[in-house]
Amino acid sequence: MEIKSIKSDGTTGTPISISVPKEDLDTINVPLLHEIVKMQQAGQRSGNASTKTRGEVSGGGR
Repeated sequence: MEIKSIKSDGTTGTPISISVPKEDLDTINVPLLHEIVKMQQAGQRSGNASTKTRGEVSGGGR
């Protein structure tokens, strides 16, 4: 069985070949594989969240 791979920049990579016996094809947990792929993709993203400090906030005085 060949699985298409996609690089982080969106281009297609080299196909990955895995060997799975035909009797085990029905027992593959596809939702679990999807969750693992999404978890790895989320780990590769860089976060850009930030909060303002007291000095950066304007106003608020009486």
